[in-house]
Amino acid sequence: TFTAGGTTDSTYYQNAGGTVTAPALPADTDYVGWYDGDTKYSAGATITVGSSDIDVVAKTKGTMSAVVSINYKDETLSTTAAMEYSTNGGGTWADCTDDMEASTFGWDGSKTVTVQFRTGSTATTTASDAQSVVIPARLAAPAGITAQNETITGLGDGQLTGMEEAKEYECSSDNGTTWRTCTANMTVTSGTYQVRYAATDNTFASETASVTVGANIVVTTPDGTTPTYTDGTATLPSGTTVQTDDGPVITLPNGGEVTDDGSVTAGAVQVGDTTITAPEGKTVTTTPNGTTTAPGGSTVEVGDTTITIGENTNGATVDENGNITLPGGGTVTVETGDGEPVTITIPEGGEITVNEDGGTGETTLTVSEGSTVQTGTGPKITLPDGGNVAEDGTVTAGIVQVGDTTITAPEGKTVTTT
Repeated sequence: TFTAGGTTDSTYYQNAGGTVTAPALPADTDYVGWYDGDTKYSAGATITVGSSDIDVVAKTKGTMSAVVSINYKDETLSTTAAMEYSTNGGGTWADCTDDMEASTFGWDGSKTVTVQFRTGSTATTTASDAQSVVIPARLAAPAGITAQNETITGLGDGQLTGMEEAKEYECSSDNGTTWRTCTANMTVTSGTYQVRYAATDNTFASETASVTVGANIVVTTPDGTTPTYTDGTATLPSGTTVQTDDGPVITLPNGGEVTDDGSVTAGAVQVGDTTITAPEGKTVTTTPNGTTTAPGGSTVEVGDTTITIGENTNGATVDENGNITLPGGGTVTVETGDGEPVTITIPEGGEITVNEDGGTGETTLTVSEGSTVQTGTGPKITLPDGGNVAEDGTVTAGIVQVGDTTITAPEGKTVTTT
């Protein structure tokens, strides 16, 4: 029996079993059909009643609760919880939530995605007609973005170049986690940057271009922090290294300071395999090419050999190989731990060149003409034309003076004096 259910637009069937014919729809409202859930029956249709009673409701056509639009900057769509969506042309539908992200619909920016939206059915209305929304692909990444290195790590005078002033760009230094506005020839610190066209009211942010800004002088701290410069100088922690593209690695065992031109001042520096340590309360200064200026009393360690610059010496310069120049002349003491110390006196402007024998591990020193060599309290040996000095003080030269005695080897040969 087809029985009214209390209102003109709601009926139900009783006496389960058999079939009934759906009557004409009520005429006082724009009904579109009788519905059992989403199953539609037109007036006059045969309705089969199963083993239990069913409710059949006359429904009006649903309408979209709102028009879905794209927020290109947030990469969301203006959906509401009253809506449903379909990504397969209406084959299946799923519930929406408020302001859904574009990625929810399978969009990753590489291609367009078409999504249909509708308001779902209610107890008295059908689902609305679908609104089709095309989510466009991202624009291609900016072309021609290049980098200019900063002078030294942390100084912040590097540049991102190649951006057009008429376009809006964003850049990220944390692999896209956060973005900031960037402009033509903006200054930056060293690092890898992602650059993209900024989103507009009609386009998503573009694909990204990656560009790396380096540093002509690289400062690397043990904890990865970037130096901060005050009046052109940064204080560095222990273990920091400083290096130019073609220069040696300069290590600060106990920390120190670096200026924005890459010069390092510290109590001790390691340049390659050479360690230069200033006396207590003083410092050495090393330029980016590895040349160190050290005061009197400093020590130079090369392998197992320690060379101490005389305290009364008016400073010395030491290169990355441990070679020493005494602009004003002076003395150095050589110690290996295997014998008495060897004292070498160098004339003004003289040099000491360190020669390491990789096979034996022994170190010899080449000294300038006019130098003298003394082992312990032994006699002074003068080298009028310079010569070589072994770790134990043995001298090899073309000519030596020992006291009042001068020994000269024939041309092309040498004498050896212990």
